[in-house]
Amino acid sequence: MGYGVIVTSEELLRYMLNAPEGAKLEETPLDSIADVLKLPDSYKVIGIAQQFYRRVYLIGVESPELPETPIGMDAPIVTPTYQRDLIEQPDGTMRAVVSIQSISVWTPPNRDQWPVVQ
Repeated sequence: MGYGVIVTSEELLRYMLNAPEGAKLEETPLDSIADVLKLPDSYKVIGIAQQFYRRVYLIGVESPELPETPIGMDAPIVTPTYQRDLIEQPDGTMRAVVSIQSISVWTPPNRDQWPVVQ
């Protein structure tokens, strides 16, 4: 089982969860976060944390599709790509349907292997 992190802005997460300003997003049930992210069934949301100085949220996920992360390594960044389609309803109105198109994974290099700039 591999682990990864989805990085999202506070504003986007509030919008997706329909959460009012001031609501503590860290207290949102993980199932609700998984529902709005529309991740495949093989992905499970395992936690959420805020980085205050960047105003972003880190959403921890696990999946057999993600690479194993050795202790001391940074977790891969998981980036879902979404597609929105308009579907005509029987009454003639249009409804937007959002689905996940793909998931890309970026694994940061081991910090011990980063080049030293002098």
